[in-house]
Amino acid sequence: MATPSVAISDRTGIEGDRSGHLRVLPAKVSSTRVHWLVGLDISMGALAYFLAMLLRAEEAFERPFGPVSLSVDWSMVILLGTTFLVFYIYGLYEWEVLMSPSLHLWTFFKALAVAFFISAGFIYIFKLPIVFQSRLIVFGTFFIFFLIAAIVRVVIVSHVVRQRVVASGRTTLVVGSELRTEALRERLGDLRGFRKIRTFDPAEPGGEFKDRFAALAFERAADGRHVFGRVFIDAGSCSYEDVVHMITVARAAGLDVYVVSRLVRALSGRRLLFDLFEAPVVKIRHDPERAGWSLGKRLFDIAVSVVALVLLSPVMLTIAVAVKLSSRGPVLFTQERIGRDGVPFRFYKFRSMAADADASPHAAYVKELINGNGVAHLTGDGEDAEEVFKLVSDPRITRVGRFLRKYSLDELPQFWNVLRGDMSMVGPRPPLPYEVSEYKPWHRERLLPTPGVSGLWQVQGRSRVSFDEMVFQDIMYACAHEILIDVGICLRTVPAAIIGRGGA
Repeated sequence: MATPSVAISDRTGIEGDRSGHLRVLPAKVSSTRVHWLVGLDISMGALAYFLAMLLRAEEAFERPFGPVSLSVDWSMVILLGTTFLVFYIYGLYEWEVLMSPSLHLWTFFKALAVAFFISAGFIYIFKLPIVFQSRLIVFGTFFIFFLIAAIVRVVIVSHVVRQRVVASGRTTLVVGSELRTEALRERLGDLRGFRKIRTFDPAEPGGEFKDRFAALAFERAADGRHVFGRVFIDAGSCSYEDVVHMITVARAAGLDVYVVSRLVRALSGRRLLFDLFEAPVVKIRHDPERAGWSLGKRLFDIAVSVVALVLLSPVMLTIAVAVKLSSRGPVLFTQERIGRDGVPFRFYKFRSMAADADASPHAAYVKELINGNGVAHLTGDGEDAEEVFKLVSDPRITRVGRFLRKYSLDELPQFWNVLRGDMSMVGPRPPLPYEVSEYKPWHRERLLPTPGVSGLWQVQGRSRVSFDEMVFQDIMYACAHEILIDVGICLRTVPAAIIGRGGA
């Protein structure tokens, strides 16, 4: 069970609890999006629509200075709304896109092209009234919007924002070994808003690195302003526990935090940051405890779980019959798992083991794994052989159960847990009580968000990563969470399960 927080430092704005993990005070969190760009795009879209109608009106040419009758079709609002949604998906409301004019223009062009084709599909499938008014207005609106927005966004707005970032004088702090961060520093040097760089190597001598990093994060110039505005942390240059600590300190200092790691590739949601920094970068957006209680996430969970339970009911019925006929015991296996904030709940799955299976072999292996002594086991033969951090050839698993586990079919009843609210579609896998008893303080950060049916571990790891790597992935998911990430992980889970790589 989660313990109450106790303030440990007024100077840093960090809270700690009796279990030892740190949390960032929410008041220090900085904005990650340029929300006023939405209003600007709406204005430019409305202007483009007006100009397209003006060009369509014959009176505009016959009487250039006289009154012109324009018939507004409100179905165009649907098309413009679709456009701005696509812009959000492509990252055009992230402030980082304004730092690279070439990337901004290319991203804008791709997003507008996708929005146009989606809008064209809407028009003809649902027979929107505007198609009968004039195809020219649809084409003209998108074309004029591109011309206006390309100039305003890429030339004017980008220039003004970059000038303001440079004028702020904030330095970019790059944490990591000089060799590992060389390519990243070269790329940052090409981006005007990130060119002013200082490096910090945790391995350098000179005292406890955590104290040195905290001093840097809160360093102020002579005028009292913070020296640093953003920090890039290379996760391969120190332990994952130290990365989590530095994230907490940097967020408390009000810095924009970016983490560089091969383990976060599936957290892109959109490829904007990967393309901008030319590295696997994820931006820390909020604290782990906020990753499970957004309205959008809950609505997404309900919608997907209901559809899955309905569509997969024939498959689940077939599995239930196979489990019942293959071995003695119940069809469903229920178990106590640890959920959000350490609260236990009843967890459901299809039984894949013998009914009287002893849990002690798994408990012993998990204990060794959590404490860094777990041994990876080799599965497969020849070129298909791979090391996995889990028990293999477990005699407790039935023949049908082995098939179910390999393709994650034993997890299907957990859609009921999602519908109940015990779990989410995406999140850290819920641990067993004897696992949690072995957790180190920083491991407990993965208990803050709502546990999930799928997660980063399933699509980028699945038993092929160590326990600390899995915990790091779970914490990064919670810190970078967006609905787009949930959608992407859900879409990638299906092929990952079908391939069965890393399964039992």
